[in-house]
Amino acid sequence: MTAYEETTQPEQIRNRPARDRRTLTPLSLVQSLLIDVDDTVVTALGDQGRREDGQFNTASLFNVLQSAAVHAGKLSAEETERRIQAVKDRLRWWDWGDFLQALDLDAREFWEYAYRIERQFIGATGPEVPQALRRLRQAGFRLYAASNNPDSGIRHKLRLAGITPPEGPESLFSGLLAVSRLKAMKWEPEYWTRALSHIRHEPHEVAVVGDNLHDDFAVPHSVGINYSFILVREPKPLPRNQDGVLFVRSFDEVAEVILS
Repeated sequence: MTAYEETTQPEQIRNRPARDRRTLTPLSLVQSLLIDVDDTVVTALGDQGRREDGQFNTASLFNVLQSAAVHAGKLSAEETERRIQAVKDRLRWWDWGDFLQALDLDAREFWEYAYRIERQFIGATGPEVPQALRRLRQAGFRLYAASNNPDSGIRHKLRLAGITPPEGPESLFSGLLAVSRLKAMKWEPEYWTRALSHIRHEPHEVAVVGDNLHDDFAVPHSVGINYSFILVREPKPLPRNQDGVLFVRSFDEVAEVILS
């Protein structure tokens, strides 16, 4: 068990306000939220954080790796690129630490360097995110970060979103459901079945919060997860709620619905 796993005390769950069993709905059975990270918790704040197609460049950390290695004066740009590709070719389920080792970079120094650079163009999707997550946590819900990133990358993204308290992310999150741990991507049903097994929950006991109808609703729904909150930040009319899909503008709305 790692520092991120099952940090919520059982009595927190037991002490959630009891609901009238006569009005019990599937959503009221939810004990944990599986929360997507990219474009749900964090996003690009400017053009520097976007790809040419205008979408959030979720892999911008590779650019930071290149910059850090060259800036340290240890490697040329060509050698840095060669070593990064060698790790990708050798390891399917790599962690960012594998690249740091290959580039002979100090982990502590690198993550501070990466934070200084990326905080300029990556941040929370909305100002309410940290407080809304704390509200849900204090109400007794377990929160899990669900991402196609390895553990260290999730830590970095949470810090960029400003939701990592001084005592560490484990004060908010009960676990990080990283691809390097589950050995599957979020668009694969295996990711969600392994996530449920990892956190020891039945499908009806969790809901998903995300931004992608396929990855964050259709695929988890296919393995029995009943509900997904789909975050829509764009200033356009919200789609009509469907069976199992609730479209929301903010994490405050997620909290309002699930705590009502």
